[in-house]
Amino acid sequence: MSEYYKIGLLPDETTAALLIDNANLLRPHTNGYLLGDNAMAHITVCQFKAEVDQIEALQHALKELPQAMTLKTLDITVRAGTDTHLGFDWIETGIESEPDLWTLQKSVYAILKDNKCDPITDMETYSPHITYGRVASNMGDEYITSRLKDIPTNIATTLALGHSTVNGEWIKTISTF
Repeated sequence: MSEYYKIGLLPDETTAALLIDNANLLRPHTNGYLLGDNAMAHITVCQFKAEVDQIEALQHALKELPQAMTLKTLDITVRAGTDTHLGFDWIETGIESEPDLWTLQKSVYAILKDNKCDPITDMETYSPHITYGRVASNMGDEYITSRLKDIPTNIATTLALGHSTVNGEWIKTISTF
């Protein structure tokens, strides 16, 4: 049976703690997704579905990719939910779309396809970000974003493979590279 996984970039421990602190400031307003208790801070490179017996081959292939990357953060934004998330907003910090990140995303996508996995993240609409949580869409952008602390402009990250939920929460790291 297929399970949900993610290949992503995990921020350094100090930044991850700050991201979770920000998410906790949203706790009273969140609905269904919040960094912290059940979701680790991460930047998705690609979410996918795979069989458990495909993971070892993926781990071997991922070792050949760049293992660390420093990324530039952008503003905290509020993005309107779509499809099953209508009526909700996603609170997130954007990540600058730099060429090395796009190259990594394309390489990961190719590895997944080569290993007959089912990528969920669309390469054409890939938009790197860190999600804090999901809130009701009537909260007001300024009300939400004014409560969050600034995070470092540059964050050190490490490539990793983890289990995820259908909604994209990173719930457990399988390996880092």
